[in-house]
Amino acid sequence: MNYWIKVNTGLLNKTAFRLFEEEWKRKGNPNYKYSVIYVDIDQFGKINDSLGHHIGDKIIIDIAHKMNDLIGSKGNIYHYDGDEFLIVLFNDVYDEVLNLSKQISKLISQQLVIDEYSYLLTASIGFSLSNYGE
Repeated sequence: MNYWIKVNTGLLNKTAFRLFEEEWKRKGNPNYKYSVIYVDIDQFGKINDSLGHHIGDKIIIDIAHKMNDLIGSKGNIYHYDGDEFLIVLFNDVYDEVLNLSKQISKLISQQLVIDEYSYLLTASIGFSLSNYGE
């Protein structure tokens, strides 16, 4: 069993993110630039409450796979908790991070069909750049 992987999405989990964070703090390499994008699916609790966790899980898995395809080798995606994701990118170029955040928002807001039902979702997204030592 891999303790750093979220079983339902196959993505790295909260424990893996904390290990990354500890390692970065320990090394403290000023040349290591990165950024973090935070993604929270809006009103997701209502989906779980009204349609059941089995539908919510399918939606999260679909979103996770689409984000993974979008991010590719640009960084790591962590399924942090429930409907929250953290994406660590291997750069801290503002325009690139902003553009990717917009792409993630667009990806999530596209119509999603699960078990013959359509869903329209939105997400709250924020990001931070490392700017270590600046």
